[in-house]
Parts: sequence; C-alpha cells; structure tokens
Amino acid sequence: MKIGFVNAKVFTGKNENDFISEFSIKNSKFCEINNVNRNDCNKIIDLKNACVIPALSDTHTHPTYVSQIIDSLACTKPYVANIPQLIEFLKTSPNYGKENKWIKGWCYDESKLDEKRAPTIKDLDLISSTQPVFILRSCCHSCVCNSKALELANITKDTKEPKGGKIGRFEDGTPNGIMYDLGASMLIRNAMEKESLEDEAKKISKIRRNLCKFRNSKY
Repeated sequence: MKIGFVNAKVFTGKNENDFISEFSIKNSKFCEINNVNRNDCNKIIDLKNACVIPALSDTHTHPTYVSQIIDSLACTKPYVANIPQLIEFLKTSPNYGKENKWIKGWCYDESKLDEKRAPTIKDLDLISSTQPVFILRSCCHSCVCNSKALELANITKDTKEPKGGKIGRFEDGTPNGIMYDLGASMLIRNAMEKESLEDEAKKISKIRRNLCKFRNSKY
C-alpha cells in the first residue's frame, strides 16, 4: 500500500529553514519527496500544516551522572558476583587507605548478587569503618553506604524519612545503610566532598573522549 501525506511542514534536517510540504510512503519506506503522485496512492492524508520531524533515538546516557561515577568501581559482573567479592573488590579502590577519602562504587544490583539482597553497613564496614563507603545502585537513584558515611550525613535512628525517599532500617529502627530513591541517596551525596567546577568539567570532558572511542569502535 502506498500512502501520500500532503499539506505538511516536514523538517529535512539540512538546515533550520529547509522544509518540504508532502511525501509518500510505501512498504514502510519513503518513496517520494515533494512530488507525490496522488493517482498512484491508495490513500491521501491531509496533515493540515502539521509539523513532521525525523524520528529521534535517545541513548539516555545522562552524561553528568556518568561523569560522577567514572572514577568509581563497577560493582557488577564479571567483577562482583556476591557480597564477599564486593567487599574485596572495593578494597582495590585508589582511595582505599586514604584518610577522609570516599571509597566509591556503582552499579550494584541485589537481584544479580548470589545472596539476592543488598549489602548493608555490616558488610561495608568490613571494607572500612573509618573511611566513608558509597555504592550507587544500577538505577542511579538508590545507594548503599557504610556507618562512616551515615555519620558524615548525620543520619541516625531518629532521622525522619526524607521527601522522595526512604531510609533502610534494621528491625530496631537503626539505619542499615540502604538509601532508597533520590530523596534518601542525596542525603549521602550531599555529605561528600564538593568538587570544583573545573574538576566537574574535566570529568565530563573525560566522558566525551570515552564516548568517542566507543562510537569509533567495531561495536
């Protein structure tokens, strides 16, 4: 079947002022541009000056998010399959053993760990109880941290639930280190050392170079 579309305002993408008014489609492919043979069409659709633009593919990369985790350890397979491996893997962080430096990881997913549960402060305190430990979940909304990170964020048993999030707790109400959704995880993020605008720009530039390498690879 061949369908003609007329009286349209079709953006071609060549430049900001380049538009055409009609086109036709046959077997899901464009077959005529701006010269539609109406007698050859099974159907004519009047778009009544509606704007038509090419389909867009959003890769959903969140470059600022990616720049924030570029120096963190990827806590997922093949590097991490269970919580004991997670603990040992985070000890390879370049910040491990450095006073006041955050040990950071990302992309943990409890459904992919052998234990089928998220780590808690009891697990992450085995990495360090004097350095803050922070792992961003694969959703980039929730996180898990150790007792030092909770201390720096002033989160205690008496801390009220934040708007847009939830603090994970043990049965006695003590925070267990799991911070659900952005409202809670931002409490931990806000306790981290603040980076300068120049440092943030450098990280985003580093992401750009990595994306360009991927684009030019055989994959």
